[in-house]
Amino acid sequence: MEKGVDAMGNYRGVRIGNVVQCAGGYVSMGEGGGWAYDKDGKKMKQFSEEGSGSHFGNWIGAIKSRKTEDLAADIEKGHLSAALCHLGNASYRVGEGTKAKKIEKAIKKNSELPDSFKRFLEHLEKNEIKSKKIDIILGPTLEIDPGSEKFTGALADRANALITRKYREPFVVPETV
Repeated sequence: MEKGVDAMGNYRGVRIGNVVQCAGGYVSMGEGGGWAYDKDGKKMKQFSEEGSGSHFGNWIGAIKSRKTEDLAADIEKGHLSAALCHLGNASYRVGEGTKAKKIEKAIKKNSELPDSFKRFLEHLEKNEIKSKKIDIILGPTLEIDPGSEKFTGALADRANALITRKYREPFVVPETV
């Protein structure tokens, strides 16, 4: 959002939501659903919002009723959706602060990141944040084993340390649930 402006910017048809870029196109999801597009921007499939009302309220209601069929969406879908956010957060937290010019050089070979980073820098400038004067976190590309849901490869030890935490008695989550 730009300083002094009440409305969010619009990216690929979404003001509030997510755009996920894939090799063959992208998915653009906002309130009420969204669309899957091919790499040329042609609409391929429409998605309507799963369930209605508050997702959090629905989740609390299902906990109270103890009935999984009361959930508006499958719990595994929720887990995978949240995991996508957690993966990005892990990369951010393992990343290091650096200047914008160095980030531009590091991401220039990626087909999607330069445009996204340019829009990020424009957003900072519109909000009177001088990107040349600050360090910006550049998160590394992390590898993950989807079966074990553990990081592998470079920086795996640091990233895996973020998956859980040291619990305090008696609020301990067992290793195997």
